[in-house]
Amino acid sequence: MFAAVSTSLVLSAALPSASQAGPIIQNFSNEARNISPWVGQSFTAEDALIDLAGVWVVDFTFAGVATDSTVEYELRQGIGPGGPLLASRTFSGLADGFAGFADVSFAGIPLVVGAPYSLIVRNDTFEWAVASAFGDFYAGGSALLPVPDQFERDLRFHVLPAAAVPEPSTLLLLGTGLAAAGTAVRRRRGFGRTPTASR
Repeated sequence: MFAAVSTSLVLSAALPSASQAGPIIQNFSNEARNISPWVGQSFTAEDALIDLAGVWVVDFTFAGVATDSTVEYELRQGIGPGGPLLASRTFSGLADGFAGFADVSFAGIPLVVGAPYSLIVRNDTFEWAVASAFGDFYAGGSALLPVPDQFERDLRFHVLPAAAVPEPSTLLLLGTGLAAAGTAVRRRRGFGRTPTASR
């Protein structure tokens, strides 16, 4: 009985702690704005490492066929398109009628939790728009426009954190806990005992 209780304590101590603040998601829109030449969204980092980031892109050709299938992303430090460039990525999956998050990976780019950053989207045609929300729906930042106006708005965007990876010391503890659990189960079932002759 004691071994089982002890093992459960080791296992619970070995599990990685929840160090992620969770994804940033602004998933509401009531308007669409043309991307050309650029639009953006500032945000406050909640995690030191992110994975995917993107805005909700919609086909803005109305009539005709879209000829450009890409949008360019920039992840910049600070607020606005003039901050230091941390990384740039290309999303290449746009097609006629597209409407959805055009996500790119910024895996491995370290951020400072609590610091401001900007996700800038560029396209030199008038074929694509980004969905946005008229009003302040995200408290950690705001939409960025080439010609600012007096109204608050946010893009429909998200920033998804990287999956938590246990540290090597945590993995060692987890392995030790699992080994102890296996030993306790074998002892309880009678495995590992020295066989005795029956009389």
